[in-house]
Amino acid sequence: MTTNKPTSITRTELHDLVWQNPRTKLAKIWGISDVAIGKLCVKASVPAPPLGYWAKRAAGGRTSITPLPMRLPGQRDVIELRALTYYERWNAPVDLDSEISPPTYNETVEEVVQAAVARLGPYRAKRDLSEPHNGLRRVLLSEANRAERCKDQTWSFYKPRYLEPRFQRQLRVFSSIFYILDPLNASCGVHENETWIQGLGQVHHLTAAVAIGESSVQLQFLEPENPKAHRDIPRTSVTTLRVGGGDNGGDFADKPGEKIEKHLEDIVKAILVLAETRMRASDFSSYERKLERKSQMLMEIAERKRKEEERRLAAIAARKAAIRKEIADAATNLRRAQDIRSLVEAMADHPDWVGDGRSNYLSWSEAALAEADAIDPMLQPITKCFTAWNSDTKN
Repeated sequence: MTTNKPTSITRTELHDLVWQNPRTKLAKIWGISDVAIGKLCVKASVPAPPLGYWAKRAAGGRTSITPLPMRLPGQRDVIELRALTYYERWNAPVDLDSEISPPTYNETVEEVVQAAVARLGPYRAKRDLSEPHNGLRRVLLSEANRAERCKDQTWSFYKPRYLEPRFQRQLRVFSSIFYILDPLNASCGVHENETWIQGLGQVHHLTAAVAIGESSVQLQFLEPENPKAHRDIPRTSVTTLRVGGGDNGGDFADKPGEKIEKHLEDIVKAILVLAETRMRASDFSSYERKLERKSQMLMEIAERKRKEEERRLAAIAARKAAIRKEIADAATNLRRAQDIRSLVEAMADHPDWVGDGRSNYLSWSEAALAEADAIDPMLQPITKCFTAWNSDTKN
């Protein structure tokens, strides 16, 4: 077993490792707690050794390994050992040297859903809320608190909001669905919602969310009592349970002699199908994002190379221009120095500097010759005359 700290692992690898090594040992290697490894196993539907397994194995007792079942809808084959933020997932590193392959799956959506359905049942509708699912706990606790306050307060704000038969039925249906999905370790919950409607004020309604693997599916009841033409709580002619919002998960409506409660199996299947299709859609979006980021990164690299090449060519051109200027300046200064010396010789015969004016000539000629020597490139170090030139560089 490698001692490196992986960032992700497949379900098969996780299954093999948790049955080959105690979780405490894996925790030290991976840098996470053994409790976190247990939670990863539950979330990924990877069976782990039961309590006492390692002691029994050390004592030479007979042990057996629970085989790895097919993944659940919405679960990925690759498990992140550390939860990634949306930004980290969206901006994951991209290997520019290898081809990015689209996501592939060994099972069809139908096969994954059917394997999950085989672990469920029976599909029974709850008749009351005497034993509500834990996913209803928050709403029911809020209702109980409001009912308690309402004993001392007459304000409508403290009145329970979901005592009407339609809301009680919604809670029963949600509870029934949650109980059915319990074998899949789905995370389920009912949420209170408030919508402000002109002329009505605050309108309260319920939604439910079912999280399986990496996917979350919303459930919402559409009622004939809902306000007309409102986006958040649409009105329907009959009570309808909408699975998945706008993702076409499916609408299940009351029919004469056939209530929504009769369709719990179909509702659960719709939830599972939507969880799987959403996960696959998310994977494909990540794949497209990687292609987009790779293309963008390659364009940025090409742009950097182009600018670097522009700077390199500009530096070469500037150096050549500097060399040309230095050569021209050296030639000009050489001619000037020669002209000054010729002038000094010629001025020696000037009438004003013959006789008494000879001392003035000598003073002037000394200054003139000093100027000639100062600008004469033949009397200067070559590095001073041609600073831009470098004999080791050939362009």
